[in-house]
Amino acid sequence: MLGQNRSFQHVFAPHDPDRVVIDLDHVDKGLQAEAQYRSTVMTACQNVADALRSLQSDADALKAATLAERTAKVSLDIVQSQLNAGQVNQLAVLNAQQT
Repeated sequence: MLGQNRSFQHVFAPHDPDRVVIDLDHVDKGLQAEAQYRSTVMTACQNVADALRSLQSDADALKAATLAERTAKVSLDIVQSQLNAGQVNQLAVLNAQQT
């Protein structure tokens, strides 16, 4: 009978010593290793996809912040021009500076 610590090379069929019996433990370990490898590769791919989505989200946020900053600058420039023309007071400029 097959022992617990059997090796693929040393397990022979009892009725035919020239025929090697497949060590199912060895095969099972190989299948488990392959499944672990596939899982690792899938996890790595998911991590890359998550990182790319995060980068895209950061890029979108930066674009929105840049647009908001430009809009606020234009608004401040308009209010300062209006102050110089005497159309608004300093309070309007202070409000524009806060946005």
